[in-house]
Amino acid sequence: DARPPDALRPLAILVQIALVAVIFAALAELVANVFYIGVLGDFIRERPPSVSSTERAVDAARTTHTMLLIAEGVTALAFLFWFYRAYRNLIRTGIRDVRYATGWAVGDWFIPFFNFVRPKQVANDIWKCSASAGTVGIARWREIPLPALLNWWWGVWILGWVLIFLGPDVRTDLYTTHSTH
Repeated sequence: DARPPDALRPLAILVQIALVAVIFAALAELVANVFYIGVLGDFIRERPPSVSSTERAVDAARTTHTMLLIAEGVTALAFLFWFYRAYRNLIRTGIRDVRYATGWAVGDWFIPFFNFVRPKQVANDIWKCSASAGTVGIARWREIPLPALLNWWWGVWILGWVLIFLGPDVRTDLYTTHSTH
């Protein structure tokens, strides 16, 4: 690809804004769930709250959960666009010996079990190639060491998915079991 590299900054800013939205949506969901748990506690203590109070708690919990899912989806899409563009830019900057075709920058996230390894390898290549341009030169990109932070990022990512897989989605169970509709 003889075209010049595409700008990464706009997509990087979008990813950052989306991550902030995820944080705020998660905090809103936390507050709504505290209110919801309070309503459930009233039932347990045999002091049932009003129907409207219960409906507000359930609606708030559902709404904030939906907001969080939307924010997470937007963040994932923005990140995938950025990740793809960053990997494609490696070739456009003159690096000819990248390990994978550019489509793997996105496709590898969606193949079960494969997605525990290949995205990290693509991230490694993005890091090494980008760092080599300003240091040892692009011909020696494989010599660049990886920072510990990149390995920690991937380890936390994998741990998060393992915890999600092992734990039930209690929120869905609570919202559907105790709905007043």
